[in-house]
Amino acid sequence: MAARVRAVDWTALAGDLDARDELLRCVCGRMEYLARRMLKGFPNVKRWADTDDVMQSALLRLLNSLTKLKPASVRDFFNLAAVHVRGELVDLARYHGSRRGGRMCAASPDDNVELLAEVPAQTDDPEDAE
Repeated sequence: MAARVRAVDWTALAGDLDARDELLRCVCGRMEYLARRMLKGFPNVKRWADTDDVMQSALLRLLNSLTKLKPASVRDFFNLAAVHVRGELVDLARYHGSRRGGRMCAASPDDNVELLAEVPAQTDDPEDAE
C-alpha cells in the first residue's frame, strides 16, 4: 500500500492546526492499515480492542511526539507512526494481561460474565480448609 504523502517542511507547519488536521487526513488510512496488520500479532489485545481503538491512541501519541521530534523524511514519519502503533499494542497487552492475572476474569466483554469477587486470603488454618 503506497502512501501518498508529499514531503513536508515540518518547521513551517509548527503550531498550524489546519496543517496538523490535513496531515492526519493524509495519513489516517496508512495508520489504520498499520494498526490492523499489527493487531493480528496481539490476539490477547484483539479480543478487547479493535483497530480504531489502537489507531486513535497511536495517533494521539504521534501528535504528541511531533511536538518534540521532527522527522527528516516521509519514511521517518511512518517509521515513527509504526513505533507508536506498536507501543500502544504493547501497552494494551500489558494492561489486559494484568487484568486477567488479577481480580478480573479472562472472558471477553461480550460473554456477559461478571467480575470475580475478591479472592480470599489463603491461610494454613485447618478449620478454614473445611
